[in-house]
Parts: sequence; C-alpha cells; structure tokens
Amino acid sequence: MLIPPNYTLTPKMLGLLTQIEVCKQVVDYINRTAEHFVPIKAVVAHYTFEKIHPFLDGSGRVGRLLIRQILKNGGYDMKGILPVEEYLENHRTTYYQVLEESEKDVTAYVEFMLEAVAVSAEKAKEMVLNQKEVAPEDLLLPRRAEIFRIIKDHGLMNFDTIRRRFLAINPRTLRYDLKKLQDSGLIHKLGTTKGVFYKNTGQN
Repeated sequence: MLIPPNYTLTPKMLGLLTQIEVCKQVVDYINRTAEHFVPIKAVVAHYTFEKIHPFLDGSGRVGRLLIRQILKNGGYDMKGILPVEEYLENHRTTYYQVLEESEKDVTAYVEFMLEAVAVSAEKAKEMVLNQKEVAPEDLLLPRRAEIFRIIKDHGLMNFDTIRRRFLAINPRTLRYDLKKLQDSGLIHKLGTTKGVFYKNTGQN
C-alpha cells in the first residue's frame, strides 16, 4: 500500500508550489495537445497525481479513473473494454514498488504503466476477436468478479455474509465494489439499512 505524505508536509515537498498550483499544472498538461502519445500523457498525469494526493483513502481509485479518462479522451479506451485496472490489481506489489522507487528515476514506473496499457489492449483485442459480444462480468476486476460469482451461486446474500469472505478488505471498499456491480447492472440491491440483500440480476 502506498502511504501518501501528510497534507501539511506536501507543499514543502513540492517546493514553492502549492497543491492547488500543481493540480492546475496537471490539468494544463492533460489539456495540451503537444504530447501526441496519449498513453504517455495518461501515465505522467497519473504519476503526478499520486505523488501530490494527500489522502489515505481513495487516491488509487481516482488515479486509475484519471488514466481511464485520458485514454478514453484520446481514443485508447477500446469502447470501454480496456482492462488496465485488472492488470494493476494483478500486479499490485510491483505497481506500489515502482511508484515508491520513482522518486529518483521514473523510468521503471513509466515502463511498467505502459506495459499495463499494452497488455490490457492485447487482452481487449483477444476478447473482441474470440467472442461476438463481451459479457459485462468478463470486464470485472478480480475481486468484483469473485463477489459477483458468490452472489450468483448463492442467490440472496447480505453484506455481512459477503464481508466474511473478504475479511482483509476495508468494508467501505466492499460497499464500493457492490455499488459498481449495481451500476453495471449485474446485481440488484433489495431492502434498506440492515435488511439489505443483493441478488444476481438474472435471477427471478
């Protein structure tokens, strides 16, 4: 896990620039057209964002969303089936290692992230060539795919039962995963508060 700097120390680490000023520079960089190779732009923007983000929770999700949006804007999202997040999830240790070690030299980080984009693009290509239609569950991150399979196999399941399968995962993260599964139309949420259950959309 990458531990970002304390928000009171971040401006000092950035020299005379404040976090807001650096964020503005990142936005300006993203909006410039001088960088023709979009994956490079996505990787550099992601790296800068992760280094200045002062919060303990959420920086990873926002950073990955930033990569996806830049790639999409540049025509590299392959109509929404570029599974970069899956690659980063499967190589989490290496990802955090190159991000931590990039203080002196960002080469290893840039190479790792470009490989993530390239491998993900190849996988997306294979998915398109091997089947006429890509099923939504085929695009899920590993943990979300497992949650979906559990709900699908067991029918109705409440949050506490699901949580017991993932004791090492923050409950807030699990709720976020369930929300994303709902947004994708794969599961339904039934009931409210403690009476909430989740079921596969395909179930009667």
